[in-house]
Amino acid sequence: LQRTNDAIVAMTTLNQALQANPKSFISKKDSIYFVLGPKQNLPNSARIDSARFYAKAGLLGTSIDLGEDSLIVPDDVVIRLKCLDKATGEPVGYSVDYYEYETNSIIKSARIQKGEICYFSYIPNFKLGLTITSEGYLPHSIKFDDQKNVVRKKQIEKLVLLQPMNEEGENRFALNNIYFDFAKWNLTPVAKRELDIVFENLKNANSVTIEGHTDWIGSNAYNLKLSKKRANAARDYLVKKGMKKSQIKTIGKGETQPRENNKTDKGRAANRRCEFIID
Repeated sequence: LQRTNDAIVAMTTLNQALQANPKSFISKKDSIYFVLGPKQNLPNSARIDSARFYAKAGLLGTSIDLGEDSLIVPDDVVIRLKCLDKATGEPVGYSVDYYEYETNSIIKSARIQKGEICYFSYIPNFKLGLTITSEGYLPHSIKFDDQKNVVRKKQIEKLVLLQPMNEEGENRFALNNIYFDFAKWNLTPVAKRELDIVFENLKNANSVTIEGHTDWIGSNAYNLKLSKKRANAARDYLVKKGMKKSQIKTIGKGETQPRENNKTDKGRAANRRCEFIID
């Protein structure tokens, strides 16, 4: 379906192909990525698959000879995503956006109907974010760090339990792709993208409280000020997008409420975050 030396182009094409046939995959040979349909023994069978499945998705298939001695194995990992209502266990319809961190490129955006499964595939030495939104539910996000040791040909099952909005109480959530570099408070392009995605969930709220958090490196006083700056950075971006400043309250929590172990780099990175409360 595609041959390219650009991994982002390959992942984008593959995720188009997955809509037509979930057995599509990426194989890398030297510096070239090949996006392939289900493996077939005969070239004619591959051509038939291309006409049958991929043309309907707007993809034109071609026959590529990778050599009889080539060991064609997938270099991508498939994520099989399903969302349920946390309270009832019933399937939920949702929108999902996948994006790559370094280039801030959208790899796939999809609207999934109630009960449907969303297939997404990526090359695991890239860092990607995933944000899920659904009317009446709190947003949910996942960060896929570089996973160089993940087993290829593996299908990762992701079952997400979406939290219904509580009309009479506190609605708290963290966005895992709004992260901050050490000692920094400026929003990254990926953090801005995630705020763009959840903006509709926030703009109609009576009030939104944004809590800023830090890791444990630095004095308590320094981290308290830093966490407040992080909350203010998220607020200022939302105001620029159209929310009223009076809607948003910011609080700095410093290092007092870690989510993960501050003794590891990964844990400290997770603790440099913002959390949101919708009233």
